[in-house]
Amino acid sequence: MSGTRAESCAGDRALHRAALALRSAGLWICAWLSLVSCSWPPSIVVVVPSIPAGSATLSVLVSSAGKQATEMPRLDVAAFAGQAYRFGVHPPLGSVGVFSVAIAAYDKGGCLINATSGDIELTAADNDGFVYGRPERDLQLPLDAAPMEYAASCHNGVPTIRSFVQDEDDPTLVIITGWGFAPGITAQLDGVALTNVVRKDATRLEARLTMIASPSGLRGGSLLLTNPDGKTATLQVSVYGVSFAPRSKNSYPLDTALEPVAVAVADINKDDLPDVVVSGLRNTSAGFLGVYLNQGGGKYPAKPDVLELPNTGDDLAILDVNQDGHLDVAVISTMGGQLLVALNDGTGHYNPGQTQLVALPLGFVPIVVEDLGIITPDVVELRQQLGLQGMKVLQFAFDGDPDNAYLPHTYGSDCVVYTGTHDNQTTIGWFQSCNEIERQQIQTYIGADGSDIAWDFIRLAFESVADLAIIPLQDVMRLGDDARMNRPGIAFGNWKWRYLSHQLNDGLARGLRELAGAYGRLERPAIERGYDPFDYSAPDTAHPLYDRHDSTGVK
Repeated sequence: MSGTRAESCAGDRALHRAALALRSAGLWICAWLSLVSCSWPPSIVVVVPSIPAGSATLSVLVSSAGKQATEMPRLDVAAFAGQAYRFGVHPPLGSVGVFSVAIAAYDKGGCLINATSGDIELTAADNDGFVYGRPERDLQLPLDAAPMEYAASCHNGVPTIRSFVQDEDDPTLVIITGWGFAPGITAQLDGVALTNVVRKDATRLEARLTMIASPSGLRGGSLLLTNPDGKTATLQVSVYGVSFAPRSKNSYPLDTALEPVAVAVADINKDDLPDVVVSGLRNTSAGFLGVYLNQGGGKYPAKPDVLELPNTGDDLAILDVNQDGHLDVAVISTMGGQLLVALNDGTGHYNPGQTQLVALPLGFVPIVVEDLGIITPDVVELRQQLGLQGMKVLQFAFDGDPDNAYLPHTYGSDCVVYTGTHDNQTTIGWFQSCNEIERQQIQTYIGADGSDIAWDFIRLAFESVADLAIIPLQDVMRLGDDARMNRPGIAFGNWKWRYLSHQLNDGLARGLRELAGAYGRLERPAIERGYDPFDYSAPDTAHPLYDRHDSTGVK
């Protein structure tokens, strides 16, 4: 027995010496390799100038165009109240482009305190693969205070639903965000319990729902959350009743320099398989024609055969132009005022030497310029010289500046006015997110208390001198942010909102007609002929100008 112990101890000492030797050698090897061959991604150093009092954790979200957003683990910052806090974010090796970083501060109970976001651009110079001298890019992100009702709802245990999203690849999985989600919370949709409810924290739930088929593939439902103390939250949601194949299985990305606009399908190489032809924008000003030849089994090449065009390819058609038995492609370019004809060489390929350009007398093209953001005087001058209309978005107007270019009293007629675009919150959701000072300014400007803010803004748009007024359907139906179309910078959950037929009624149409008539936006010849394009024989019920309790169920 003693001999065995001695041998064991001797063996342990030998192993220990060997481990030390390997460790030392490994350190030298790693150091040598780092000098000659190692490469590391650039780091983004996020700087929070001051951690809010009461903060326990920070959550981090990193995303970039074309890349899935990445959630970073929560960082413990409980000991840094009132101090600056720095941490590194490391995108993948070789990453370039604009990265968006969003952070949020939570208290020890998981309630949201502050949040903010910012963008930073990484270039090839930031990612040269050289360990020493590799720049680190600082991103300063001062935290903005969250609305007080968020924390109040969370602390009082009153749940509030912000969003309901089905997973893109697995629609039985839903993500519910909001505040005040207590441990043991339950979820129901139209009285049917959601299963596998997982409380990630006080602001996020994941659950499973039962798929119910519907004729349109989409149905409405009432979502109910109930905390153990009986406090509840409800939200009307739209639910998909069908599943879709994951996009990754049949996705064929284009080069980032190519922006597709139009697509057509035809057997262009005569192999009895449908091929795909796309056209669009290349490098902001020129165009392209891209051909995907079907490889059989529904598969296409990873990259198309690309023919560069001198102007944008805004629309296309496939036909045998020269009657040689091969399908050619005709592409229209509104920017260049040209018809571009690409002749098929007989094998399904289109060569530069076989492209014909025909000038078209297009005359006036009603183009609206997206002149949003920081607009310099020379940009305005160019737009005016070209006779193009700009955009005016009412949600951008109320920053306290009486000369704000988005306030209707500053408009000329050469513009199009919107209450909001597809990238904005709904008007109701936006107004609810404004602070008291902003709300007071809005109320003073519109001469109303904002209780019907969506239709107040519709009236404001219609009474402006803008040539055209465009109103999102969500604002017409007085819907909140649960009906928002798109959240820029968020990879998933967008472009899912659909209206339901019962949400449209004669009252909404009559209200729009009445406002359009009051401000001269009805078609003049129609009025002179005594023809009313909105002449409904049904009773004038649920008139939105007088009764806000219409069939949408939204006040």
